[in-house]
Amino acid sequence: MSRFEIINPSDPYTIESDDFAAAAGACVLLGEGAYGLREVDGEREMPIFLLAPLARIDGWFRDNCGGSLNETLGGKRAAIADALATVKAQRERSSLNDIGAAAHGLATALRVAR
Repeated sequence: MSRFEIINPSDPYTIESDDFAAAAGACVLLGEGAYGLREVDGEREMPIFLLAPLARIDGWFRDNCGGSLNETLGGKRAAIADALATVKAQRERSSLNDIGAAAHGLATALRVAR
């Protein structure tokens, strides 16, 4: 299982997944493009896509995940839900932005809306 740091302007959080594409898709859903991703003990990372055109996001996903953003989100729904369920704060939260609760809510929504 790989562990990734969620790059965000709030508290430090991690997400875990055996599937980099699923972790990246989860991060895009969670932050709506405003969060990046960096592998803790590796070299893989996803940039922040804040205000990026869809063509740039799709290009990155095609180059790094094997399909467009929509293909990744649609084809890896269960793995994305599993990854979202692993989101954890790395210390006591200091921000009103509860990324962990949002991630767990998204995981539940993805599993229910099959």
